[in-house]
Amino acid sequence: MTAQVDRDVASRGDQVLLTITVTGDDRNLPTPDLPEIPGVVVSRGGTSQNFQMINGAVSTSVTWTYYLHIVTDDDVTIPALQVSIDGRQLGSEAVTIHVQGGASRPGASGDSSDHSAGDAVRGQTAEPGPGDDHFVSLSLDREMAYVGEQVVLVFRYYANPYARGLDRPQYTPPRAEGFWREDLPPNRNYQENIGGQQYEITEIRYALFPTRPGVLTIEPAAVTLPTDPFADFFSLRRRSQRAGPVRLSTEALEVRVQDLPRPSPADFSGIVSRQVDLSANIDRDTVPRGEPVSLSLSLGADGLLKSVSDLPWKAPANLQVHEAGGGLETKKDHGRLFSRLNQEKVLIPLEEGELEIPPVTIVYFDPATARYAEISRSVGSLTVVQGDRPVAGDTPAQSMRAEIERLASDLRFAHPASRNLRTRSEPLASRPIWWASLLAPLGLLGMMRWHLSREASRLRDPLGTRRRSALRRAKSLLHEAGRPGGEAVDGARVIKAVQGYVADKTGRSAASMQMAQIVAYAAAVDRIETGEKLTALVRRCEAVRYGSADTTGPLDVGEMVQEALSLLQDLEAADAKTPTAVLRCVLPWMLAVAMIQGSAAVAQDVSLAGGEDPVRLMAEGVRAYTDGETEEAIARFQAAAAVTHDADVCYNLGNAHARRGELGHAVVHYLRALRMKPRDSDIRANLAWVRSHTRDIELEGAPLPPVLKQMRAGLVALSLDEWCLALVASVWLACLVVAWSWWRTGWTVAMRRLGLSAGVLSLSILSVASWLWYEERLLDVAVVVVPEVSVQSGPETTFPVVFQVHDGLTLQVRALREGWSQVTLGGEWNGWVPSATLAHVRVEAEGD
Repeated sequence: MTAQVDRDVASRGDQVLLTITVTGDDRNLPTPDLPEIPGVVVSRGGTSQNFQMINGAVSTSVTWTYYLHIVTDDDVTIPALQVSIDGRQLGSEAVTIHVQGGASRPGASGDSSDHSAGDAVRGQTAEPGPGDDHFVSLSLDREMAYVGEQVVLVFRYYANPYARGLDRPQYTPPRAEGFWREDLPPNRNYQENIGGQQYEITEIRYALFPTRPGVLTIEPAAVTLPTDPFADFFSLRRRSQRAGPVRLSTEALEVRVQDLPRPSPADFSGIVSRQVDLSANIDRDTVPRGEPVSLSLSLGADGLLKSVSDLPWKAPANLQVHEAGGGLETKKDHGRLFSRLNQEKVLIPLEEGELEIPPVTIVYFDPATARYAEISRSVGSLTVVQGDRPVAGDTPAQSMRAEIERLASDLRFAHPASRNLRTRSEPLASRPIWWASLLAPLGLLGMMRWHLSREASRLRDPLGTRRRSALRRAKSLLHEAGRPGGEAVDGARVIKAVQGYVADKTGRSAASMQMAQIVAYAAAVDRIETGEKLTALVRRCEAVRYGSADTTGPLDVGEMVQEALSLLQDLEAADAKTPTAVLRCVLPWMLAVAMIQGSAAVAQDVSLAGGEDPVRLMAEGVRAYTDGETEEAIARFQAAAAVTHDADVCYNLGNAHARRGELGHAVVHYLRALRMKPRDSDIRANLAWVRSHTRDIELEGAPLPPVLKQMRAGLVALSLDEWCLALVASVWLACLVVAWSWWRTGWTVAMRRLGLSAGVLSLSILSVASWLWYEERLLDVAVVVVPEVSVQSGPETTFPVVFQVHDGLTLQVRALREGWSQVTLGGEWNGWVPSATLAHVRVEAEGD
């Protein structure tokens, strides 16, 4: 047994390789027990085994490798190691490592290019670092920044590729209160040799933007390693390690954030960046008067440009300008976030001659110089020659035609009162009459299937058919009694009717029917007295038929037929307890309940509108709106809204609030009206006009592809109630196709295709209706209805303000808590605001 190191002189923080070798003729050599060594953190490496056969003798050699990470300034002594083989004690010599003064281990912060590890804590053991199987680090590219300047945060997880096993690390990202955070994907995976040991490194980057001055803290990041389930079985865990998951955590970092110098320039764009570029150009320098010229503007910066909605550029008076598009793009470059704002403008010259286009100028703050800077780009001049196209402002002498010039944009006028105002606020799918209409075809289809199955069973069961038609045949024979032929003939017909009825019921031949069998059948259906009366009737008829001496006087045919019919009907009633009768009783009750519920719903509608006349209130509100009395108009429209839930009422309320400058209330009522009348162009136009005058821009997700965009426009063209009616119609269509195929006792190719199409149509409409139900009934959408409100990180005024929103901005409410609402704009834009500052689009959310 030997123990040796790759070097006997090292410094604090160095890594030394320890190799232990045991050689013998036994294939199962024991593993040496390495004790704890003061001043050293031990990491297990690999194990190698070698077999040799020389002249028939087998020799086995096993080598164990350990990594020793020096964490002390004193000399380190590895004690003599011992193993026992077949009762023999083998030992190695002690090894001493002389420790000299050396560099300490890397810190937890520094430049982003430094791949050093951050401090970590794991149970009660020493801090993991280079030499350990796993450790983590968290670093910043700068410790001082200005408000709005980009700071790159880098997290790295180091793992020994030979010690990873089956671990699945769970990552907990650092929290950065007071920063706006953007991820910098994709995560980077690479390998690097640190201190003589190879590591697999996972690197995650974030772009942080301080939102306020002061000392801001970035909380630690952590990685949790679950326990290897096979470590104990294979004896891979050192005795010094604790059982259970291992948590590796970095230290918290601090950033000193300075506010921007005051006062700022009047035309300051809000951009804080060390690198800004600007370009401006036109697609041609000579153009006929009235024809368009394309102006392309592009602004790039190291950081965010979300605060810049438009590039400042003032067009000359003799130039018409139209916006042609553009957008904001962000990308990762060299581990940082870069943004670019592109804008396209269409310029139409109105006069001939040399036209000088003003330059584009951007004022920004440069943290590198700690000063406000200015970047400007000249567009150049444009030569306008004579053209034959008319432009706005031309006199009749210049052109016989001129395009119409829009002088201003305004709200579209209020809608007049309608005689058919909607009086219910809940959607059609909440009403029992709709559910009855939807489920009725399914119930009828089930009844038809039961009826067809019953008919098929009847055809397969001739005795059953005979039993079911027994009374009908007996009635036919009794009806023939009394025809010309004499009393004897009538008596024979009555006997034949009675015997035939019992024979049909019991499945016997009528010719062999005896009196005892009639009595036995009557007893079987619990009608013994009826059976005795029938046998007595048959004997009387036989006496008349054969001229018996005990018969006196003529036989009353009518009395005889009535008695026989009454007795047979009594037997039939005792034997007629079938499911058909039950179904015939239950179905009318089901239809009656559905009609009563539908009538109750209609009665509720009438009672809601039974107070003040909403049509009169609407007419008075429109008159007041026309006269400019917006307060009176709002009062009238609100009174009408109290007894109705109509799109025109909501639309007019939105107009009245917009006239008073209450943009938030206007947006709420326009959104309500749009849900009831999604194809109304006036509602859409006024909603767009109000939103164009709000201070905040509505945040939108990634643009949809053209096909999906058109598909979504088609889906929202119908209201939720209209989709519910379409669902009922499609279900009826599918059930009719199935019923027709069942009735024709077969599916043709055409009917199969039609049935499949009807089923797919029903499922598609159901999916769209469910989606709209979620959007309108489950998703809580609200609008800011105060001039300005601060969004805080928690539901109290003591929490920091993360951003501010203004009147008319649409938000999504996620939770309510003691007068506070948790709202979100998507992504990281979320926080808490007082509930009184919001108005909910969903009517039930406000209790009206």
